[in-house]
Amino acid sequence: MESLPSMLGVVLGVAPAFIILSAVKGMQPWRIWTLIAGLALVANATLMLGMMTDFAPLFKALQSQGTLTEEVASNAQKHLALWVVMFPAIVGAIGANYLTAWFQSKKP
Repeated sequence: MESLPSMLGVVLGVAPAFIILSAVKGMQPWRIWTLIAGLALVANATLMLGMMTDFAPLFKALQSQGTLTEEVASNAQKHLALWVVMFPAIVGAIGANYLTAWFQSKKP
């Protein structure tokens, strides 16, 4: 249970981000796919932040019911802290860079 945030973070966060980034690698910034990739990355970061933020009350509720021990809940919170802070910041910033590049580029 303590590795659930990490597993979901990789499957629902990192994998789609890498697929999106590899799809637009080397593409000209004025193409519409750059805009779509930027929007998708920002949406991915936002959805991951929301999903990972909802895990904290879930772990506390499971601990109060006796389903999770104190140690497992503490380890799960540590795993969760990394995903809540770092992933949305990094992926959202990359998405914002793609959006900025699209808005500032001129079509040839």
